[in-house]
Amino acid sequence: MNRRLLAYFLLDTSGSMNGEPIQALNNGFNGLISMLRSDPQAMDTLHLSVTTFDREVKKYYPDG
Repeated sequence: MNRRLLAYFLLDTSGSMNGEPIQALNNGFNGLISMLRSDPQAMDTLHLSVTTFDREVKKYYPDG
């Protein structure tokens, strides 16, 4: 039985995040995803759920 760690990310992508704040969010989140992808154990044990919100709420369930 494989146990997976659930990680939920709620990311503000609204207009208040224009400019430097959204760039910092993108850089940090992309760095985190790159780091996780380079770790085979993380990919086997982590299940991500990403929700973004601005005028709409969007949910993403990236594959391993």
